[in-house]
Amino acid sequence: MFDGVSKDLRFAFRQLAQSKGFTLTAVLTLALGIGANTAIFTLVDAVMLRSLQVADPPRLYRLGDDDNCCVIGGTQSHFSIYAYPLYVYLRDHTPEFEQMAAFQGGPSRVGVRRQGGAAAGITSVPFTDQFVSGNYFSMFGLRPFAGRLLAPSDDQPGAAPVAVMSYRAWEQHYGADPAVIGAAFVVDGAPVTIAGIAPPGFFGDTLGPNPPDFWLPLATEPYIRKRNSLLDRTDQHWLYIIGRIKPGASTAALESRANVELRQWFLENDPPANDAARRDMERQHIVVAAAGGGVALMKQHYEHDLRLLMAITGLVLLIACANLANLQLARGTANAGQMSIRVALGAQRARLVRQTLTESLVLAVMGGAAGLLVATELARFLIGLAFHGANYAPIDPTPSLPVLGFAFLLSLITGAVFGIAPAWSASRADPAATLRGAGRSAASRSTLPQRSLVVLQAAVSLVLLAGAGLMVETFGNLASQFFGFLPQGRMVAKVNAGFSSYAPEKIAAIYRDVERQLKEIPGVRNASLSLYSPMSGNNWQSGVTLESQPGRQFSPVWDRVSPAFFDTIGARILQGRGFDERDTPDAPQVAAVNQAFAGEYFPNQNPLGKRFGLGATAHRADYQM
Repeated sequence: MFDGVSKDLRFAFRQLAQSKGFTLTAVLTLALGIGANTAIFTLVDAVMLRSLQVADPPRLYRLGDDDNCCVIGGTQSHFSIYAYPLYVYLRDHTPEFEQMAAFQGGPSRVGVRRQGGAAAGITSVPFTDQFVSGNYFSMFGLRPFAGRLLAPSDDQPGAAPVAVMSYRAWEQHYGADPAVIGAAFVVDGAPVTIAGIAPPGFFGDTLGPNPPDFWLPLATEPYIRKRNSLLDRTDQHWLYIIGRIKPGASTAALESRANVELRQWFLENDPPANDAARRDMERQHIVVAAAGGGVALMKQHYEHDLRLLMAITGLVLLIACANLANLQLARGTANAGQMSIRVALGAQRARLVRQTLTESLVLAVMGGAAGLLVATELARFLIGLAFHGANYAPIDPTPSLPVLGFAFLLSLITGAVFGIAPAWSASRADPAATLRGAGRSAASRSTLPQRSLVVLQAAVSLVLLAGAGLMVETFGNLASQFFGFLPQGRMVAKVNAGFSSYAPEKIAAIYRDVERQLKEIPGVRNASLSLYSPMSGNNWQSGVTLESQPGRQFSPVWDRVSPAFFDTIGARILQGRGFDERDTPDAPQVAAVNQAFAGEYFPNQNPLGKRFGLGATAHRADYQM
């Protein structure tokens, strides 16, 4: 058996070497088809299938299954992000968990510089940090690469401020310098000591762009953020929760208990003022979700798209298989005489079928090997497209063992698919007809599978072309859609004065000076500041109480902007006025709302002059529209 297979392989290689043009065309066609499928599977494996590189991922569960990043005030229909006091309450009253850790929902950009010694930094460098509970690393079952990781003792009021650095930041930015461990660093103007280095391959709890470079204990959050601290706020939710459940614990019982605890905490800390507020509270619900892959934000965002791409690339590969099968049939027709002579000399039809399939499998494996190169480059391109503007994305485009196995299996299946038709044609060779010179009849018999394959190619190609046309039309509609402002001629510059460790009381003056200097640049017609730029994918979200409806609380998003903001972005004011120089810190607080807000909360009313506030009922009249 082995000797027969070896002979089939040698003969297949000789045949392919004699038809270099056909072989090159087939290999390139398969490389594109298999490469595209393998590239998409690389992303599917990283985003949807892979677990965190932590201990025993199946026992990790998250309280919540939604993306509520980064700070939310008020209620949530699907409760997924929590205030620190609420986390402490859940941690202390949920015995189903061995450990429960909390971590900042949206890691932030901070300025970091090394302090003291010859390696001290003069200016701060932007890094990503994340506040986590002291048991964060122990809950994941991680060990340090060097030094030590955070411990519960670090997460206590009055504890010495420490941080853990990621292996990537330590290696790429500090040259794996052992002296970093125990060294003092300044994070947004606050000195901290590096306790240790996280293990290689650990990018944090969430697959996403720019994962944390530094992890700091939650107890140091007031020390770093000072008056902007959220740690003790019961009305600001900013922490995700993941815990390791005990063996044999019921997730259904855990979910039921967590929802009872949620309502109990609200009754004790923020009791509803009326029936409407009580109904809002009762609508809040916690879903206990598997968290072996961490906070699966990318899975939520891209799962449908990846499945669609997988189906599309599968159809492309099917077209390639049909095309190659047709080429093989054409070669078989050209070699019909040779095939018939073999049959006449006693060759078994099963052996001819095996020889034809072997040639197809050799082509498929060669195409798969070339496809791995295509897959690596295409995956790198898609990662760059998905994480546009990111400094780092924790997805490796290099094929992993599962990806290599997928590519190999796909190559074998592909070889079988486009080899079936030629093998079937070879098995029906009529040596008598060929030897009598009846080449026409032999050729006509091969037209049925060829025509069938052409019909298949045309049908699948029509589906793909129609989908591509609709996608181009959709893209054009999105590109020309009006979002309420004019992007033409506008530029966005990201500035963070905190990176240079300026004193908080000086930062406002620095921003005003930056705005003034921007306006003085030749060609600049206007400039203004905002906490978030339009369509940046982020805003602040807090609970809002209306003066006219003090018993109800809503959670709209909001932004802080400087005077002339609406003029700068080209947004039109429909009623009232925009912000101007009258709106100083000492002036009455005003706000501008959009049509959606006015229509939702003040239907059939003039919203001008109405009042609302952020947070509790006592602040319901802080801002006037």
